Amino acid sequence: MKLAKLLGTNVLGLLGEAEQPLKVPIARVRSALVAHLGSSAEAKEALEDEIDWDLGPFLEGTDEWTSVYTIEFIKKLAIAIEVDWQVRFWRE
Repeated sequence: MKLAKLLGTNVLGLLGEAEQPLKVPIARVRSALVAHLGSSAEAKEALEDEIDWDLGPFLEGTDEWTSVYTIEFIKKLAIAIEVDWQVRFWRE
């Protein structure tokens, strides 16, 4: 731990695992989106224009959304609605 601190990293970084695994909390992003939009069609259209993506399948939660959207979509959406789009966790 002292060596990691001296080198400005963490123990995982010293072991060659500099990137911590990510979990993307899709349900949290979707809930925040629903709250952000309310029932306003204008808000939905404005957000779609802002992020340049159709929100339909993502809002509906259909299985096809995973083949349509990318992590970049989730990132842009989460930034636009001001919600954390990633959760870091430690391997045990």
